Amino acid sequence: MPDQLLRVTGATAGYRGVPVVREVDIAVGASEIALVVGPNGAGKSTFVKAVIGELPLMSGRIEFNGKDVSGWGEERRAAGGIGYVPQTRDVFPTLSVIDNLEVGGFRLSPKECKQAIAQMFERFPALERLRHRKARQLSGGERKMLAIARALMADPKVLILDEPTAGLAPRIAHEVLEDLVVGLAKLGRGILLIEQRVTLASAVASHVTVLVDGRVSYAARGDEFRAVPDVSALFFGSGEAAERSSWSAARGPA
Repeated sequence: MPDQLLRVTGATAGYRGVPVVREVDIAVGASEIALVVGPNGAGKSTFVKAVIGELPLMSGRIEFNGKDVSGWGEERRAAGGIGYVPQTRDVFPTLSVIDNLEVGGFRLSPKECKQAIAQMFERFPALERLRHRKARQLSGGERKMLAIARALMADPKVLILDEPTAGLAPRIAHEVLEDLVVGLAKLGRGILLIEQRVTLASAVASHVTVLVDGRVSYAARGDEFRAVPDVSALFFGSGEAAERSSWSAARGPA
């Protein structure tokens, strides 16, 4: 489709010749939120590393903005327009808010960087009020806002968010997804979202992919996923009471 920004086809990747994810397909279009969920150990982190270029593909293909980027390294993919916000180490804790943004704009000219920072402060007014505060002094929600703003300094077409609500209180997690993530999609960016808060994240998802044991076990539009009466069955099968209990705990508060 012409509006697809990122298309992953048959992606197989792993470590030391042993595949962890196998033949994964996913596509992210402009203004879409593509959600990837799954139990712990499903291969979500490995999949993300393969998409950003940290981990080479064993087989398959990754296309970005109409180009085959399968052989591109992490730096080239980032420079080309694939942004990434990791779950941890997403900001520099000893640097101020404005210094973190400047680091995010290191590829820009001084004038362009200044303009981009002004745009970030316009988009995230709370950060402007905190511009001189160290990142380690920010609340969880403020820190995640800074991490996303730092990634946006490079003006990526696709933004990969790895567990952006991890460790956040339910209310703040809701704000991050409903305000920040949905807002970015409305601006035309494609969002690849990896989340554990499935109920909360699926409420904003355009489509949902479930990974189990490194493979896609289910993929559907967001409305179809939200209509599934027993989501746990997509992860563990319908007769596993103990595993369902573990899954409910892993989902976290909605």
